[in-house]
Formats: sequence, structure tokens, C-alpha cells
Amino acid sequence: MEILMLINGIKIEFLKLKRTGIYWFIYIIPAIFTIVNGILYAGSSKQGYEILRAVTFQIFLTFLYPLLIGVITALLIRMERKDYGLNNQLILPISRTRVYLNKLVLLVFLNLMIVITIYLVLAIYTLVFQAKGYSLLEEIPHFVCIWLSGCLISSIQLLLSFQFSGVLVPIAFCTILTMTGMFASAQKTLSMIDFWTYPVLSAFNGYNLFLIGTVSFILTCLFTILGMYLFKNKWINQIGKQ
Repeated sequence: MEILMLINGIKIEFLKLKRTGIYWFIYIIPAIFTIVNGILYAGSSKQGYEILRAVTFQIFLTFLYPLLIGVITALLIRMERKDYGLNNQLILPISRTRVYLNKLVLLVFLNLMIVITIYLVLAIYTLVFQAKGYSLLEEIPHFVCIWLSGCLISSIQLLLSFQFSGVLVPIAFCTILTMTGMFASAQKTLSMIDFWTYPVLSAFNGYNLFLIGTVSFILTCLFTILGMYLFKNKWINQIGKQ
């Protein structure tokens, strides 16, 4: 019963998202930037699947992916406030924590769609350039870690988007950490404590993917639990006043 209610809640969230222009940006932006970057592989002096993956993903995962997550999360919650969507949901006979959880699960799904999109581009380029060295078993950990690290950023941005009524602070926060993450990713030790570097680190060999994935999963759960607690005991009293 609980699972069915959660699924129905996600369906409603997804239908609301499809009515907005945000939905298409989830696919268009990742596709465009990975397509453009992947072309650079043709002029690369080094060849192979790992090089192709790095060239195709690096700029998007370093800069655009974290920003895209932050902007989408902030706009989703802002639209809910503006259209009184949260107020309407609180009238329904569902737990208050599920309202928050539905938002997080939607973001988890959107992250999955983004990662699938960029991997489809990579798969096409792998065939076009006939890149050697592809291994499905070796690629699965990269895929999962990119996804989980995106979910971690989403869980943090969701907290901020509920804490602040506007979009400026959450987006500014995400922008600052994305910019600092660009420098932190160049330092192997520093990059492991900067969560905004996790997506791009997950695309490269030489990093502890198990550690990145485990930390991302655990922290996503912790930030989600914290968010549900704050939503139920603090933020819910502020929604009707906005």
C-alpha cells in the first residue's frame, strides 16, 4: 500500500513536470553538450573508449550537470510555491513527509534520465568512432556513481530550496560550489571532500568508485531524512504564509 501511494505520488509529480518547459531541458541540454564535446575526440591524439568517455563527459559533468540539478530543483520548488501546489498537497490524506519524499524521488528519477541521455550519446560515438576497450561490467560502476553523486547534490539542493523561499540563494549556492569544484577536481585529496566533484570523478578511472558511490548514497539518505524532519516540523508551518 505504501509503495503504491509513493508510485502514484511520483506519477503526479512527473505529470506536473511535463506541463512545464523544464521537462525538455532535462534531455536537450545534456544531449547537446555531450554531442558537441564528443566531436573533439576526432582530433584527439589518444584513442580508446576511456578517452572518448572522458572527452564526451568532462565539461558537462564538471560544470553543467551540477548547475542543471541546482536550477531544476530550485525552479520546481519555486513553481510549487507560486501555484500553491504544496498547499494543495497538504490537504490530501497523505503523510507530510511523503510530500517531501515525492520531490526527492522525482529528482532521483530525473538524474537517472540525465545520465541515461549522456550515455546514449556516448554509445553512439563509441559505434561511430569504433572506440576500443568498452566493457559493460567495468562501465556499470561509473554509470551508478555518476547517478548517485547527482542524487546527493539534488538532496542538498532540495533542502536549500525549501529553506529559502526564492531561487536566488539555492542557485547561487550551487553555482559557487560548482565553480570551486572545478578547481578541487584537480586535487585528488581535496576532490574527495567536495561533493560537487563527484559526478566528474565518477567518469574517470583512478578514483575509488566504491567510496564515491557509498558516500553519495549514505549522505543522500541522511540529507533526505533531515529534509523530511524539517519539512514536517518547521517548513510546513511556513508554506501557508507564503
